Amino acid sequence: MKKYSLVLVLFMAQLSLRAQVIEELSPREKKQLTKVTEPITLYKGFLRAGLSANFSVLDKMFDEDGNKTSSESSISGYSLTTIFSLHYGISDRLEVEANLPYASSMNSTSFSYELAGKGEVVTEHTKPKTHGLADAIVMLRYQLLREKENSPAVTFGLGVNLPIGKDEVSDYKNPREFNGAIAKGEWGVFPEIKVRKVMYPFSVELGAGLLKYFGAEKVLIPNTRPVDVVSGSELLITPKVNFLLNEWVSFSNYFDYYLALKDDFDGEDPFGYHNNEYNQWMFRYSPIITFQIKQLRIEQAVFIPLAGRTVTADPTYYFIVQYMF
Repeated sequence: MKKYSLVLVLFMAQLSLRAQVIEELSPREKKQLTKVTEPITLYKGFLRAGLSANFSVLDKMFDEDGNKTSSESSISGYSLTTIFSLHYGISDRLEVEANLPYASSMNSTSFSYELAGKGEVVTEHTKPKTHGLADAIVMLRYQLLREKENSPAVTFGLGVNLPIGKDEVSDYKNPREFNGAIAKGEWGVFPEIKVRKVMYPFSVELGAGLLKYFGAEKVLIPNTRPVDVVSGSELLITPKVNFLLNEWVSFSNYFDYYLALKDDFDGEDPFGYHNNEYNQWMFRYSPIITFQIKQLRIEQAVFIPLAGRTVTADPTYYFIVQYMF
């Protein structure tokens, strides 16, 4: 029993010593802290700029029963989102975050059918494209509780969804050629809470956020009257475990659960940008490797859908570069 008590005392002493060492670091050294050792919010006056890219191909989907399926038609396509992000420490416990995404995608579909009574097979092709700014999110995040030896750090954030993105079909030529919508185009609020505990060389995180939309008038079908659309609320829960492999490389096991309630609107949406039939959900796993070179951080990941409903079943590849000023 004394042996175990001694081990516990030494472990707690190590955590206390590590906290004291961090407080004594110079500003330059604080900017070089890793994903495991950095505080949950930025230090006052610190600025982190980032550029990320998310890429996926279109191949498989989870249907309304949760089964992974491939389309009977010949489908190919891709989705690419590039996000420019800024984090700024207003104080040691208060930070602001801004994310500006630019998205593009293309879906090419070929399908054949036989004309009734003629025995003639007709093949048609569709190739809708989307590109442009998506909605931006600005969030203010406050550290409610500082991390201590026996308790985690806790933050509360409140974000705003800014409807600056393209939310309607444009350049419509026919049902097979058009530029699609790329954003919700609605004001929204995004409350978020995060909990984090460092147990060197590990850190454990749990986050949860809810994005609530307030609706907008949208033209769902070109050359028709606008209709009132309220997009369904979106819930995101994100547990993560980070492990520091050495002084400049860390590995993370990341999970996320995403739920999108069905949209509320009257009428038809033949282009499928709004869903008023099913609540969509997805559960994903992602291994993440992060390289830290002084103030430069490079991160790579692949998000693997494990289960879901009326969402993509294809993996998403993720890459981000960040620099701390």
